[in-house]
Amino acid sequence: MNPMEQFEVKPALGVTEPLFHIGGNPIYFTNQSLLMVIVTLAAATFLTLAVEPGALVPGKGQSMAEISYEFVANMIHSATGEAGLKFFPFVFSLFIFVLFCNFFGMIPGSFTVTSQIAVTLTLACLVMLVVIVTGFQGIDPEGNITTLGRGGSDTSAVAVAAALKAAECLIYTDVDGVYTTDPRVVPAAKRLGTVSFEEMLEMASLGSKVLQIRSVEFAGKHKVPMRVLSSFTPWDIDLEEEAKSGTLITFEEDEKMEAAVVSGIAFSRDEAKITLLAVPDKPGIAFSILGPVAAANIDVDMIVQNQSVAGTTDFSFTVNRNEFARAVDLLKREVIPAVGARELSTDEKVAKVSIVGIGMRSHVGVASLMFQTLSQEGINIQMISTSEIKTSVIIDDKYMELGVRALHKAFGLDQAPAAKA
Repeated sequence: MNPMEQFEVKPALGVTEPLFHIGGNPIYFTNQSLLMVIVTLAAATFLTLAVEPGALVPGKGQSMAEISYEFVANMIHSATGEAGLKFFPFVFSLFIFVLFCNFFGMIPGSFTVTSQIAVTLTLACLVMLVVIVTGFQGIDPEGNITTLGRGGSDTSAVAVAAALKAAECLIYTDVDGVYTTDPRVVPAAKRLGTVSFEEMLEMASLGSKVLQIRSVEFAGKHKVPMRVLSSFTPWDIDLEEEAKSGTLITFEEDEKMEAAVVSGIAFSRDEAKITLLAVPDKPGIAFSILGPVAAANIDVDMIVQNQSVAGTTDFSFTVNRNEFARAVDLLKREVIPAVGARELSTDEKVAKVSIVGIGMRSHVGVASLMFQTLSQEGINIQMISTSEIKTSVIIDDKYMELGVRALHKAFGLDQAPAAKA
């Protein structure tokens, strides 16, 4: 693919003639792309002149970005030795990019991620620089250099793949793929050869730690297939053989994928349940309870409102265990006096267990089998939540592993071989 195809072809304001031609194709720049060209050329020119082949540019500041830059530079230097390559740290362009935006009174966050990456990488390659992208760094809407949190490298990788219109984004991690459930809980768990984007998004949101949920969301937005592979495979392994050893997250759903009613069992121990007893059953009561909770930036997961009895109802919801104390304090201080609830009941010792599978769309009795299996193990279900391709339940956390193992066996996941990629 022609790398210049990544540029937008709509001319900038006032531009009527192409700036130049490549391969007979006229090349225009938008105002946004033109700024990125200036930024990247400035950074690339500086590094080309200032950096000797194989030399280091030590970060002398104490910011996270500079510390990480120095660490990466040392790693690269150790790996390449006297190879004679010049490296362009992508994070360095972020500093220059922010300075330019501030100078021109522009908002860095108004530029699309993919346009920044595409222009920067393309021009860096044109001046023969090897681009090194630190996986967890970026800029916020105000232009501050920041980190992306745990798993941010996954998101960065997908963003680069989307900008370059890559056929696949390969994620190398400490596991060799996506499994039917956590092998530490169910040793018989099987690796999946393929999993749909919808299933992966559900599993990531329900507690699966293989991929960061933001990376899956970004892949879905830009239609980037992802493949999860192990970092510990031999470096000289054949690419086709290596691909078979991982899991492909795809947007193409075939009959074989739908034949598997349930693809995986996800679970989360980080749950806490809160119940307001004898709440007046009237219009707007749910907002009166959850509105202040949302305003406090506390994320609510599952919600259940019981049937009204004598004009009152019980209202239950779950939050992350880390937000439990803050949520309870808010309810006692503001919500309960305002809505007139009789009592507050809480339980920090609960867990969420979920079954996920696109086959649930076309099969009946899936939830029934889940409930029957848990019942046979003496596990009481406290709350239930469903969607088109998943069913989640809240249970006592002491029964979580027992429930996961029982469901894994009931849906035949311990016997099914890994699907072919």
